[in-house]
Formats: sequence, structure tokens, C-alpha cells
Amino acid sequence: MWKLHWLACVGLGVTIALTGCSEEEDKPGPPGEGVDPNTVYENHLAAILAQNVAGATKNYAEDARVDVYNQADGSHAPHTDMAAITGFYTALFATGDLSTLVSKHMHFNGSTDDTFASAFMVWECTDCNIAEATETMIFGLDGRILRHTFVYRWTEGQGPESAAVAIGTGLDKPVSLAWANHFSAFGGQNVTNIMKDYDDSSEVYVFDHSSGNLDTHTGTTEIASLFVGLFATLPDASDVSAPVQVVEEKETAPYVLLVWKSPGNGYARATDTFVFNNADTAMIKRQFVVVNYQAPAPSEAANTHLNAVRAQTVTDATMGYVI
Repeated sequence: MWKLHWLACVGLGVTIALTGCSEEEDKPGPPGEGVDPNTVYENHLAAILAQNVAGATKNYAEDARVDVYNQADGSHAPHTDMAAITGFYTALFATGDLSTLVSKHMHFNGSTDDTFASAFMVWECTDCNIAEATETMIFGLDGRILRHTFVYRWTEGQGPESAAVAIGTGLDKPVSLAWANHFSAFGGQNVTNIMKDYDDSSEVYVFDHSSGNLDTHTGTTEIASLFVGLFATLPDASDVSAPVQVVEEKETAPYVLLVWKSPGNGYARATDTFVFNNADTAMIKRQFVVVNYQAPAPSEAANTHLNAVRAQTVTDATMGYVI
């Protein structure tokens, strides 16, 4: 998302293949029985590659929510029951051969004393007409997938335009208060205020589709530097728009899904999923950011000035200045 030379290459073009996951081996325990979320994550991925609807849907908690946003047509659909989640996977698997899925980045974060386990996935599937896909999973106390954000660019997809904002809680709750501060500070490019939502254990992962690179920022010093660099790439703050904001509190899974863009500043597509702690004072513990960024071409005026300097033409070089 931010300055591209900060990002470290993670290796592209690696097709995922998981084997040895039998039906019995990958079956989680009965509802309420704790299971290892990392195992659930691996089994879920295996079910996706096998295009197994039953295998994919059995990994969800009973009160799971799957938010799906298609960047190709701007449609947003929350799936809040198993019938809707099953319908989503049935439609996804009909797009093409998911076994040809190519991983750009995938990793799992274990739970801490105050933060749910999570997983972050970035991939593409040319056969499925999915040029870009971003997934973040948050696992509940029983180890199953409690919240799942899925932002992709399905070029054949169609759906209703999303509402401008979808907020699931009252504005006086911890996550909502923290999010209001973050969103305001982001719009005002105020690094001091935005850092109120992070601490030294916070982690921000940034993946850029245009370069295929990933960067990780840990702790307040690195994250503050990240935002300093980001805001430098957003000279026109009025160009930033956010078609989707989903906010949930700690009564369920404290997280925020943000979909935004700033095409004039070079950010054609962007999505953030924020995982907050479970405390009364909400802090962003993990943030998963995926963008498609290409630095804007210099303006015509800038090119004219540069050419005049190179040609050592005083009249043309000075014509762009305000008197």
C-alpha cells in the first residue's frame, strides 16, 4: 500500500497443493468442542482447493458471518447463516477450477490472551476469472471460523451495489469509538491520532497486488513510519472513498472490514481487515492490508516544467509559477 521499495518479495507463482487430508482427519469435533484453529484453517484451505462445499462449510461456527465484496462490480453481501454461506461456496466453486489457485501470500496468527486467532490469504485464480482475492479469517473460542472477510475481483460477478456504510453496533462501543478515531485520523492524515489505536504488540501486514510484495510492520515505531509513508502517497485526501465499513464489537468478534480506493492517488483498489483485542479499550492488534497501487504519472504541468529545465529554457521554466 505504501512506498513500494519498503516491501519484501514473498515469491510468486507458487500453486498450492495439500494432500493427505481425509474426510475423517479434517473433521472438526462436535459443536462446542474446542478444536485447533490452525488445523481448521488448513482443512478449510484443503476443502477450497478440492471445491468441496460440505468440507468448506463445516469449518464455521454456528454464528459465523462471511462478508463478501466484489471489487469488479462494487457488490457487497453479508452471509449470516449456513444456507447463505453454503450458497456462496456453491457459486464460488462454479466460477472455475479452484485447484489452479495461485497463492500470493498466506499465513496464520495464533490467539493471544486478548485476541482471537486469525489467518490472512492473498491469491488469484485465472481459470475462475478471479484476478485478485483477499481473505481474512477470525477464529472463535471453539477454534472454528467466526468471521470471514472475502474481498475479490471476480470479473464475471454481478450483484447489487453495496450500501455506503454497514455498521453493526452502536457508536458508543469500544471498537466503534476506536474506529471513529482511526477513520477520522486517516482522513485528516494525522499520524499522532491514528497511533492511539495501536500498541507495541500491534502488527500490520501490507500486500500490493501490482508488485506482488509483502511488508510487515510491528510496534508503534514501525507502524507510525508506515503511515507517514502512506500519507505521502495520498496528496489529494479528497480522492479517498470508502464504500464499505463493517464494524463489530467484542460481544461477537471485534473487527472492522474496510474497502476503500483512491484512484487519483494511484490506489485503484484497497481493503483492510482490522482485528481488535477483546478489552474495554479497543486496540488494533492485527491489520491485514491489500492494495493495488501504481504511482500516478506526473501531471502535464510537471512534465512541461521538467522538459524546460532540461532544455535550459528560462521562459518555459518560469511560466508555471504563481506571481
